[in-house]
Amino acid sequence: MIRLLGATYVAPPSPGADTGRKILGPVDFTATPGTSHLLLGRNGSGKTTLIRILAGLAAPSSGRYLLDGRAVVVGPEGRSLWPGVAALFEEPDPQFLADTVEAEVAFGIESLGVSSQEVRERTAWILGEFDLTGLAGRAPHSLSAGEKARTLLAAAMAGRPRCLILDHSLSHLDPGSRRVLEERIVREAIAGGRIVVRTPQESDPPFQGETLHVLEGG
Repeated sequence: MIRLLGATYVAPPSPGADTGRKILGPVDFTATPGTSHLLLGRNGSGKTTLIRILAGLAAPSSGRYLLDGRAVVVGPEGRSLWPGVAALFEEPDPQFLADTVEAEVAFGIESLGVSSQEVRERTAWILGEFDLTGLAGRAPHSLSAGEKARTLLAAAMAGRPRCLILDHSLSHLDPGSRRVLEERIVREAIAGGRIVVRTPQESDPPFQGETLHVLEGG
């Protein structure tokens, strides 16, 4: 379970200013297993800041972030949220960690300490699930934008995260393919007990069973 309790975020003050600008909050938010949450709002409404807090990349200025009942600490003394939480963002290239598509998918599995045979089996399976088998030996940076998005999603899903966070991460797919993949992600999350929190490229309506949240001015 994910919970934000009175979470706020204040940007660092600009030179010459005494205080920073409040970007988010206070926000209360709860996501339980088997739910999908669609975040909508105009640019500057606080969506990406909220996503970064949930991903463990930014600490609330005040309030608390609880993951499975434990406080999330951001910084050197904090714990990695992987594989419990996987987060993907809009620009794919900075997110790649390996030299081939196959190695990118295997990277997250290897960090789980499973056997080499299981790494190979899970990598092959997830490549097939996302129609990437024929691209396994390609360098991720040589792929099309849509192929990059699918590769990153496959790598995230290979770790079997309990929570998947998507911040415009499928925006490079064509609209039809994007909606099909988004619906699959939402449907499988609800059926399989995963949490999904996502921001779409367009102001699309939520899918069946999905909860809509609208942010205005933080």
